[in-house]
Amino acid sequence: MLGEFTPWDPASGAPRPPYDDADPLAHAAWDASWFLWTDAQDPRGDLEAWRSLRFQAVRRATVRAWRDPWGGAESVREAVGAERFGLHANATIVLAEAGTWRLRTRSDDGLRLTIDGVVVSEEWTWHPTQAVVRELELAAGRHEVELEYFQIDGAAELTLELDRAE
Repeated sequence: MLGEFTPWDPASGAPRPPYDDADPLAHAAWDASWFLWTDAQDPRGDLEAWRSLRFQAVRRATVRAWRDPWGGAESVREAVGAERFGLHANATIVLAEAGTWRLRTRSDDGLRLTIDGVVVSEEWTWHPTQAVVRELELAAGRHEVELEYFQIDGAAELTLELDRAE
């Protein structure tokens, strides 16, 4: 579960929270690509030009859970840095039950998440950390999930969680 300000504060001395076993996003195999962009390729402007940069990835990896925009890999962070990078990732999740699901996102800067081609969360702006909670009606079975993220400068944050709404 997300903390008040960040998913986890290592300086606090508190143990790192475990991944929620019931969170299908935390157990998906995300096929992720990180890429660099310039002011001329700003994702808030020419979106298709920005999207095409994913084919020139600086790093590719499989990520199991999003707790930061580098997929938890220091090698990715070293390769893309902390400014003007993008992320594109796809995953397949399988839900055992249909029903209402709660999607929690935390991002700094832009985030767009689609499920089965439908945008379910979009904060496609330059912004400080934002936490957003949305309730989604999802059918049982297989779902294709796509994540797009961009970092401009300053703080960088990306966290995704999905759990059953009670």
